[in-house]
Amino acid sequence: MIHYFGFPNGKVQDWIKSRTAENRPYIIEDCAGSSLTAGVGGDGDFALFSFRKFFDVADGGALVSRFPVTTGLNPPDSVLATDREEAFRAVRGGMARLGRVLLEKAEGRLDSGFPDLPRKPSPEAWRSLLGKDFPEEARIRRELARKILEGIAAEPRLATQLKPVFPSIPEDSGPLVLPVEVSGDSSRLSSIMRERGIECPVLWDLNPSLRHSFPFEYRLGRRIVGLPASSLQGGDDLCGLFQILRSFASLAQTA
Repeated sequence: MIHYFGFPNGKVQDWIKSRTAENRPYIIEDCAGSSLTAGVGGDGDFALFSFRKFFDVADGGALVSRFPVTTGLNPPDSVLATDREEAFRAVRGGMARLGRVLLEKAEGRLDSGFPDLPRKPSPEAWRSLLGKDFPEEARIRRELARKILEGIAAEPRLATQLKPVFPSIPEDSGPLVLPVEVSGDSSRLSSIMRERGIECPVLWDLNPSLRHSFPFEYRLGRRIVGLPASSLQGGDDLCGLFQILRSFASLAQTA
């Protein structure tokens, strides 16, 4: 089961709680995109968290298990940690495009290192995580997501082009992004945002075979864009974000 975008998957949670552990399959609870969300990670047999999705840290995640787990971890990748920290410095310094290029380079190194995983987190990332205020970061993200929701609802031309996947922001959520279904060209919206220096997280590449086995979900996935809900992504620049959204809506209406 997956808790998408920082929002708890309540229906599946209710289903799990209605059954005993002996009367259901083993459950892997994917909390990677909801690592700041309250009330997740306690229903499955295994729960996975990823803190680097929410903080400017090189690495760091967690596995929570209902069973005893013994695992050997390889040493941390110091080069990966250095590369990601360089990217974060660029983003914090206002060089979003350079930061994105450097992050993509670091992610390429991470992908190529899968045979050596899992690794210990880098010491720098671990020290940084120990100093993070998780509840406060979740609160900030909820506040930003609510302001974006309100702004879209207040402008009819935006509401016509952008339909929020979640109509409200629950108090127990810690939004990774605010996902919206785009009526027009979702890739065009992502492109405009990147051109303006705002990182716009989008869905992973979809498996083409899903268009046949899950046609509705496949079409929906291709139309969804995640609007930034943190300062690292650029979501705190609400004026700039809404200028981009208005520009996109005007282009879509004249197309």
